Amino acid sequence: MFSGRVKSLRAVRGHGGPSDLQTIATFDVERWWKGGRGRTAEVHSCGGSDGVNAVACTVGFTFDVGVRYLVFAYGRPLETSNCQRTGTLEESADTVEWLNTIKPK
Repeated sequence: MFSGRVKSLRAVRGHGGPSDLQTIATFDVERWWKGGRGRTAEVHSCGGSDGVNAVACTVGFTFDVGVRYLVFAYGRPLETSNCQRTGTLEESADTVEWLNTIKPK
């Protein structure tokens, strides 16, 4: 779980053919609450466009370059979806405030 700004987006094909597209968002990480320590992070989400094919995914999260997010992700590689609490920092202000009250173990 981290906050950061999206610096780039790219589409990649999965192993399921042209309808299996994922978007990878690369972040400049501002703060980690759990999971990582790096200054950058890549987060996968289903759906996207490679310039030829476009795939919509009902649970895919859509990131925008330059926007700051609070990201809840899991797995290796990191993945998120609309089922997680991922959102813009502006929308997630209450969650960030709560996270900042938790003492590390």
